[in-house]
Amino acid sequence: ELKPIAKDRFQLTGAPFSAELVFEGGRVERSERGPLVRFQLLRPNRPPEVYEELSPVTLPPERLLEYAGTYESEELDAVYVIARQGEGLIVHARGIPASPLQHLREDDFLSLTGLHYQFRRDAQGRITGFVLNAGRARGLWFARRSSGS
Repeated sequence: ELKPIAKDRFQLTGAPFSAELVFEGGRVERSERGPLVRFQLLRPNRPPEVYEELSPVTLPPERLLEYAGTYESEELDAVYVIARQGEGLIVHARGIPASPLQHLREDDFLSLTGLHYQFRRDAQGRITGFVLNAGRARGLWFARRSSGS
C-alpha cells in the first residue's frame, strides 16, 4: 500500500522492507515519444532504482520473425521456443504456461508473467540469444540454437 507523504512522494507500507516512491519533478510528463511517468524507488542502504513508463511499440510482422527461434540455457537445462502468433510473439517452455511477449523497446520484451527478455545481436545484427531477468534471478543467458523461419 502507498501512503502519500508529499505531493510527489509516497511511502510503501505493509511491506517487509522500508521504501519510498518519488515521482521526479512532481509531474507526469506526456510526450509522443519518451517516458510518460518516471519515478525512483528509494530504500535504505541501496542505490536508487529508476523506473520509466514506456509506450508499447508494435513491430511489423517481418521484424517479429527476427526473434522467432529455439533458445537454450545450459545453466537452467531449459529450452524456450519463441514463435510468431497472430500479430505478436509467444514463448513456449516446458513447465511454464505459454505467454505472449510485449515489445517494450528495441530488443526488449516483457511476458505477461513478468519475465524480461533482452535479446542480443552480433556485429552483423543477427540475434545470438537473450538474457532473461525474472525477479531476483537475473542475467540468465539463452543461446539461439535455430531460427523460427
